[in-house]
Amino acid sequence: MPGIIAVIGKRRNDVSCKAVADDITDRVYESQSFRRTSADYTSEASIRILHRKKDDYGLSDSERFIIAWCGRPMYKGRLLTEDTADEMLKSGEDAADSIRGLTGHYQLLIYYKARGECFAAADKISTHPLYYTETPDFTVITPEVLSLKALKRCGWQPTIGTGAVFQFIASGFLWGDTTFWEEVKRLAPGHFIKCGENAVELHSYWEMTFKPERGNRRFFINELSEAIDADLESIPAGKAILTLSGGYDSRGLLGLMKVRGVEFDAVSYAFGFDFTTDSDAGVGKYFADKLRVRHRFYKGEFGEPSVVIDNIRKAVVATGGETDVVASQEALLGADFYRLLAEEYDYLVRGDEIWGWSDHIVNRDMAFWECSLLSLNEFPQPAKYLKPDSYQRALEFAGEQRKSLAEEYNQPGANLDDFKDFVYWRHREPRLLQNIAYFRRCYITHIAPFLFDRTLSVINRAPSKFRVNKNLYLDLMRSRFPELFLDGNLPNPYGPKVDKFQLLYQYEAIRDFIADCLIVNPPLHISDIFDPVRFEPWVRQTLNVKPKTSASGSNIKPNPVRQFAGKALNRTKFLRSRVKWAMVRNGKRETPAWPNDHSHLFRLGILALALREYEDY
Repeated sequence: MPGIIAVIGKRRNDVSCKAVADDITDRVYESQSFRRTSADYTSEASIRILHRKKDDYGLSDSERFIIAWCGRPMYKGRLLTEDTADEMLKSGEDAADSIRGLTGHYQLLIYYKARGECFAAADKISTHPLYYTETPDFTVITPEVLSLKALKRCGWQPTIGTGAVFQFIASGFLWGDTTFWEEVKRLAPGHFIKCGENAVELHSYWEMTFKPERGNRRFFINELSEAIDADLESIPAGKAILTLSGGYDSRGLLGLMKVRGVEFDAVSYAFGFDFTTDSDAGVGKYFADKLRVRHRFYKGEFGEPSVVIDNIRKAVVATGGETDVVASQEALLGADFYRLLAEEYDYLVRGDEIWGWSDHIVNRDMAFWECSLLSLNEFPQPAKYLKPDSYQRALEFAGEQRKSLAEEYNQPGANLDDFKDFVYWRHREPRLLQNIAYFRRCYITHIAPFLFDRTLSVINRAPSKFRVNKNLYLDLMRSRFPELFLDGNLPNPYGPKVDKFQLLYQYEAIRDFIADCLIVNPPLHISDIFDPVRFEPWVRQTLNVKPKTSASGSNIKPNPVRQFAGKALNRTKFLRSRVKWAMVRNGKRETPAWPNDHSHLFRLGILALALREYEDY
């Protein structure tokens, strides 16, 4: 994918960094389809940028330093260019101060030639991935973790962490800075590293640690409105394509982009299903038609299983297999979908956000499962197939991890909803949503305006009572676009449906593919912790279940007692949250991230594919 590769020598040995940098660059997914921009400083530092013609990037190689970036960093309100980069570094600020003064979505690297020091930074959301590791001779930075396989010839021997395997089983994505290799870390949002002759130092320059200010709801609605409008001015020139669903976030962008006069079309999609009005895509078209925006529909085809399997493999290689949704969504659309968009549009716009996640919470465990950082005893499948000792180790690991992650939010007097939204910013947004975005960036520039800096600043200052369930954002959108948010005639997308995984499993080639990954030729780390006696029957049974239409939406008959109870609970978020917690703990209700057997089996298949890549070293 597009990004910066850097090899920084430690000045202990006479080892040239250039050959290593070239090897890693060649290992990047579809590297042959990208352009390359390079800078080398003697044998001590080699920097490469992979990019497409339409990508935003830059490299300045001066007498004192090399600075490289991908994305759209802003310095003092101006887009970073070679001129502004020189100005920034000649201003007398050190690299850390310069990084703190940047805004926008980017990855950035600064190398000081005389000192042999390198600084690499991720933005506040980690929209552009950076991974790093060390050897005795150099520090390596790359946008793709699996490209580090090139270090084998240097004697580098990484190990796979069982904790990462447990995280993936639980959440479908990795937490914090974890990768499947224990020796490799991912650069966290709002962080930078300093490296050179000494060991890598990790520093934080910004965190979503909430600092609520005084103000009523109307005050913060106005603040958010002004921030969003100002951030939208940063959208680049050119023609955009908005991915439009029935959800609130893309719906809001539809209205905002239309009002601003942005040149754009909208696209909705489905996986294995034709277009229907009573679907997510149907709701998207309904609102696009309402604002007279051209709407397109794309169907992810399952009819050629070999193509589906090939796309899944590519997605795992490109993203390191760190998120199952890349395979279960982006790969099922296929690379051709994004190539098609890239031919006709300059960039893709998405409604990714951190407005404030889910209900009010009553304790920290609830915060973790609301953000999908589950323990393996909070949903049923792992107990069916893990060896007893592995299951117990996984529970102990989750407990230790939650304790460690809770300590990250060191804010005296902070309330639980602030903690929950911090966990969402630190773990779910960068590790799930942005990992999905990484794959899209292999083909087309990805823009998420609701994650720009001014908007983040307002969310950071808003009291938690305004953030719960996206309340502040929704109040703003209802007032600005009542035709989009107060329409009682929109189609119902929640009617009966067939699970897309059940539909996939009707193809023998897909069933054989999943079985081969998990049963016939499983990776070692699957064999070590899974109980084959119990696991294989569960896999076979799940693969062979006939598709069933889910009973939801219009098929559910109204229950007056349940309706009355629901209305009563909705009057007080605190009571509703306590009832929700009690029902989950007593097995009367599923956690929000509870997977069904079919989706969980697919997750395990992706895990096995990823582990094959890491074990094949």
